Amino acid sequence: MNNSIPDSELILLKAIWKAKKQVSANEIISSLPSDVSWQRTTILTLLSRMVEKNIIAIDKSGKVYTYYSLIDEDEYKISETKAFVQKIHGNEMNSFVAALCSDDVFSVEEMRQLKELLNKA
Repeated sequence: MNNSIPDSELILLKAIWKAKKQVSANEIISSLPSDVSWQRTTILTLLSRMVEKNIIAIDKSGKVYTYYSLIDEDEYKISETKAFVQKIHGNEMNSFVAALCSDDVFSVEEMRQLKELLNKA
């Protein structure tokens, strides 16, 4: 996956991923973070756009249309992380890890967990 998903669409995609099942537009709307105050028509437009882009699909077999992701959440996170490291850190892992370790980005416990992950890799 090379194409980043716009933030507005990613908010909706995260709601679908979180549900871990096919969800209606109403379920998506009710699960959105409280700081998202879009109109229903805006959300439906975004969902339609996401269907056109093959980010999500729609199941029209029941009385209520439901949506589901065509993109695996973990694969997307890995792809976006790789693109970020390439774009911002020139694919230099030392630069990336140094940035993570600076300016209190993580707590001591989170740093310990990061160290464990790196030791396992």
